[in-house]
Amino acid sequence: MNVFVVFSKVILLLLYLLYVCLKMNSYVQVAEDENEEPIELPVEEDGTLSLTTVIAQFAGACGLKYRNPETNAWRGIRLVDGRLYAPDSVWGNYTYVAVYPKGEH
Repeated sequence: MNVFVVFSKVILLLLYLLYVCLKMNSYVQVAEDENEEPIELPVEEDGTLSLTTVIAQFAGACGLKYRNPETNAWRGIRLVDGRLYAPDSVWGNYTYVAVYPKGEH
């Protein structure tokens, strides 16, 4: 078999696996408080989570955070142009917590 054909098949397989992984994480668990029951919110096709989607469930929220299991410290989620970006490009199995402006919640 031609090296190019094998290489092409490997690339297609990797792209398919990436697609499957992204589809598996098509929802993110978000809660109002660390001890509350989470709700699953849909992720956009580009892998981001719309802040509008978060606000629809958690009125007044301005972002998300999650507890880093290695340090037990809170980590904030990057927000750019109304889109929340997964930490290290993967939402993972974390439960994210809605963040509110200081003094408003």
